[in-house]
Amino acid sequence: MPMPVVATLLGTAVLTWTPDWMQSPFAIGVGLTTNTSGVNGTAILEYAMQSPNAVDVNGTATPTWFLAIAFTGASATALFEVPCQALRVSIATATATSSWTVNFVQQTFPR
Repeated sequence: MPMPVVATLLGTAVLTWTPDWMQSPFAIGVGLTTNTSGVNGTAILEYAMQSPNAVDVNGTATPTWFLAIAFTGASATALFEVPCQALRVSIATATATSSWTVNFVQQTFPR
């Protein structure tokens, strides 16, 4: 089980997080909060079916990223239930002082 993540992204940053894709049910809570007022830019949440750490037959690790949610200058939460091997938050457009906080929490199998 991966640990919950809380991270702050500044400017046009990227954060990749690897969930435990074998959990059943697969459920991840995502929270994205803007920390600055005014024009903050755009943040996107993407997912990949291939691990960005895995090397394919060509010797590269280049997963295809699929768009899940786009956020524009506002705070939001989401429940992500598509089994995947990686989630990525990208700040696509931002001012130099834009700041976002991202939270990932994965539900685990009852123990």
